[in-house]
Amino acid sequence: MRSLFRDALHYVPWKHIRSWSCVQCGRCCREFQINLRFYDYARIAHHWPNTVDVDHTGIPFIKRAHGRCVFQHPSGQCRLQLQGMKPIICKLWPFKVFPATQRRGHNNARFYYDNGDVYVYLNPFYKICPGINRGEPKDFPLVIKEIVDIYHNLTRDQRYSTAR
Repeated sequence: MRSLFRDALHYVPWKHIRSWSCVQCGRCCREFQINLRFYDYARIAHHWPNTVDVDHTGIPFIKRAHGRCVFQHPSGQCRLQLQGMKPIICKLWPFKVFPATQRRGHNNARFYYDNGDVYVYLNPFYKICPGINRGEPKDFPLVIKEIVDIYHNLTRDQRYSTAR
């Protein structure tokens, strides 16, 4: 089972694609183990204790059933999103944000942000996402800004970076 961001080697700068729009296909929920930040793990475990676990390295994740995340409805929708509890790693998919201090990056990954520049990349497994190069190119910077906002604030609602 692949992990959503762990051990990824070849990130792709966000400016190397034309656009992105979530098409609510749910492939990310089926293709990957959903690793959680502690905040999401604690929140989900509090409400649904039998839906999360910790792997042999101590990384918390959402359990799977029938080949997908236990919170993915058969129609593809995320039950956690409907309750305002979608994990941050899912909100950011297929993107990964690196602070400028942590990763000197490719100029095509740089995003100029209020609190300082960041580098935004696509996960190396981004090609499984059918939302790549979909959507309006003029809206793509709004998607990236929202991704960076979510990265900085775990409770940020999604408008551009989720299915409409």
